[in-house]
Amino acid sequence: MDGFPPFFLVFFFLVLILVIIRIVWGIMRESSPAKPSPQPTVIKEKIVREVVKIRCPYCGNLYDEGLDRCPHCGGKR
Repeated sequence: MDGFPPFFLVFFFLVLILVIIRIVWGIMRESSPAKPSPQPTVIKEKIVREVVKIRCPYCGNLYDEGLDRCPHCGGKR
């Protein structure tokens, strides 16, 4: 070991220690229990739709505004 400069030996042992620490850290992380993933946030929306009813001028029954003819008598709006 007389042929190597002293800084090379210090550098070699420093790298060796860092590699050992990294290996031990990796083993410890694998053995630790996994953290559960957070549950996704669920947002529930309630959509309210208004249905407008109109009275048929022929028979007097109520039906939806979106219809062109009365479903009871067939009369036009």
